[in-house]
Amino acid sequence: MQQQPTTATAIQTDKTYLLQLYQQPDFVIERGEGMYLYDMEGRRYLDFVSGIAVNALGYGDSAVVQAIAEQAAKLMHTSGLYHTRPAGELAKGLD
Repeated sequence: MQQQPTTATAIQTDKTYLLQLYQQPDFVIERGEGMYLYDMEGRRYLDFVSGIAVNALGYGDSAVVQAIAEQAAKLMHTSGLYHTRPAGELAKGLD
């Protein structure tokens, strides 16, 4: 049976296999709930920087989760190389 990673082993794995672009704090985010993030030890953090990763909608909101699931079942990502109805409709709504 494989052991669950510790914070130290998870950070070491990141440092070994991922390009280190930013200085990161010594905790590992495991999940989000509402406006809070939780690390591997269960400590809670108020997320003041969600906009960096374009997640300004919080975590686990049932309406957002449902909308994402419905859209992902149809079309998840095409980039700006192709026209899609949702992109045009969203832009129109912002006008």
